[in-house]
Amino acid sequence: MAKDEIIEGTQSFYYPVKIILPEGKSRLVYFPTRQDRKKALMAVLAAQGFQNQLDQYELLDTIGQGSANPVFVATHLMTGLKVAIKAIDTAKYKRLRNENNISESIAMHKCHKSNFVASLVEEFSHEHRTYIVTKFYKGGDLVTYMDS
Repeated sequence: MAKDEIIEGTQSFYYPVKIILPEGKSRLVYFPTRQDRKKALMAVLAAQGFQNQLDQYELLDTIGQGSANPVFVATHLMTGLKVAIKAIDTAKYKRLRNENNISESIAMHKCHKSNFVASLVEEFSHEHRTYIVTKFYKGGDLVTYMDS
């Protein structure tokens, strides 16, 4: 999925979705609101037989425990891409008044283009959790690497 962006030469903010077509082709479709983008994504997922965005991933293993949130390695069922999924309990963050940490973490993955920050694949909410999906890199977590 493409990131939120401002289209050059306009004053409007649009929410793009990258649609992957057969034979390696793709198209960007822009929506005026996040709600419109989410409705369109859910319609595409429903047409493919998925009930929610999490259903399009096969969770393989728990690879870590973030700040009291599990991190899973998973495979995207349609593309075969290996990803890391951090499942954040939003109710817990609301109780601790740390809701900004979730949006800051998502913004960091969206904005940083670096070999040291896993790039964001997508983020979504389902029931009482927010999921941050990033590219999966072998070798363990950064804290363990830095400690060794």
